[in-house]
Amino acid sequence: MTNLETQVWAATFAAEFARERKFQMEYGGGVVEDINGFSCAEIADSAVERLREALNGDDAEYLLPVTDG
Repeated sequence: MTNLETQVWAATFAAEFARERKFQMEYGGGVVEDINGFSCAEIADSAVERLREALNGDDAEYLLPVTDG
């Protein structure tokens, strides 16, 4: 996993965890321990897969305007 993929995975996991936590706080009685980290990880994995697909697509050169060097 590249640095960019790691960042996308971590950001997606955190966003999904926050979404689940908000839902639990509003509708689940505030029990954060009930959040399933595995489901958050699955969504993060999916985000990385989609990033890889986008970077291998025809318009990949337009996705990341900042390059090394």
